[in-house]
Amino acid sequence: MAYKTIGFVESDKELIEKIDKYRKENNLSFVAAIRKLCSDALDFKRIIK
Repeated sequence: MAYKTIGFVESDKELIEKIDKYRKENNLSFVAAIRKLCSDALDFKRIIK
């Protein structure tokens, strides 16, 4: 399996702040928070179909 990397730019500052707040509230690492948010969003999309 190939691994992908991601980089953030200055325009992502507000998004990064929201993710950082979420990770602190849920005691997660930044990467774990992104994984959880993406997984939850995909589940939500599947549920509302």
